[in-house]
Amino acid sequence: MTQSNPLIIFDLGRVMVDICNNWQEAASRAGVELDASDYHKAHDQINGPLLTAMETGQIDIDEFSDAVSQLVNKPAADIKATFLMWLKDPMPGMIDLVKQLKADGYKTACLSNTSHMHWDMMLDPTSEHFLALDEIFDYPMASHLIGIMKPDDAIYEHAQKHTGFDASQIVFFDDNHANIEKANSIGWNATLITQDKPVIDQVKAALKM
Repeated sequence: MTQSNPLIIFDLGRVMVDICNNWQEAASRAGVELDASDYHKAHDQINGPLLTAMETGQIDIDEFSDAVSQLVNKPAADIKATFLMWLKDPMPGMIDLVKQLKADGYKTACLSNTSHMHWDMMLDPTSEHFLALDEIFDYPMASHLIGIMKPDDAIYEHAQKHTGFDASQIVFFDDNHANIEKANSIGWNATLITQDKPVIDQVKAALKM
C-alpha cells in the first residue's frame, strides 16, 4: 500500500455485494411481473426524486412502493417484493478481505447510497445478504442515515469529519464513475471497480497486496 495508515472506504453495491442490473431482473427474482414499457415511462420519476427520497431517508419502502405503484399501475406489494430482491450474493472474498485489513491494523469504512431496508438486510445475521457491516467496518456510513447521496460534496465532507481522516489519507473503491471522479477531485485516492474481473483482484491490485 502506498498510503501510511490509510482509511479504506468501500461502496457496497457491486463492490461488497452483487446487485441486480435492472428492475426486470429483480422482478424476475421476486416472481412478479413488471412491464418494462410501464417502468421505462416512469423511469425518470422512479430513479430521480423517489429513489433519492428513499435513499436519503425521507420516505420508507412502503411509501416508495405506493408511489411507484401508482406510476406503473402494479400492486405496491409487487414493487416492494421486487426491491427486496435487489440484493444478491456478497462479492466473493470481500468480507474476508476487509476482515484481513482490519486485522492488519487498517481502519475500514463503507459509504453507500442505499435504503433503510437493504441496510437492515445487510445487518441481519439471519439474512442471506448479511455482511456484518457493524463488525467489519470501523465506520459504516450510508446515505439514508446521513441524508445525503454520493456524489454530493457534502457526503464526502461528512465522511472526513466523521472519521477524522484527511482526504489524502483515504483510499476509496466504488463502481460509479461520478462518485469516483468526485472523490478524486477532492483529494481522495479513488479507484473505479469494474465488473469485467473479480472485485477482490482489483482491490488487492490497488492496495498492492
